[in-house]
Order: sequence, then structure tokens, then C-alpha cells
Amino acid sequence: NIHDYLKGLQEKGGNEFGEKSMYTFLDLALRCCDRRKQERPKMIEVAKEIKLIEQSLGVASTEYRDKLKRKGKKVYLA
Repeated sequence: NIHDYLKGLQEKGGNEFGEKSMYTFLDLALRCCDRRKQERPKMIEVAKEIKLIEQSLGVASTEYRDKLKRKGKKVYLA
């Protein structure tokens, strides 16, 4: 869920750059909820943006994903 994902970004980023990435992710999530279908990003765009956010923080690690899996959380990104 969004809360757990943002908390993970905060733990990994922990600085001004991490905060910027959290706001970027939150903005993306809000765009996905737009009432107007044509204003919502396509899933391929969402996946690319999330990948860029993860890479900017170094979050895209198997260690982080394993931690989520151990907690019983679903991991959707490869």
C-alpha cells in the first residue's frame, strides 16, 4: 500500500532528496486517482516513474523487497 511504500522511501532516503522522492511518488499516486480517465497516467508510465524514484534512492534492492515479503506485503514491481 502507499503508506508502507512511502515509509520505506523515508527510511531509505532520510534526507532532502528522499523527501523530494516521496512527494514525487505521492503526486504520481494522486494522478492515478484522477476522476478524468484521460488525465490518469498509463500503467507503463506509472511503472517507469516508480522505477526512477526507486533508483534515485537506491531502494530497488532485493533486501528491501525481501523485507516486504517477510511482512506478508505484496511486491508488484520486479
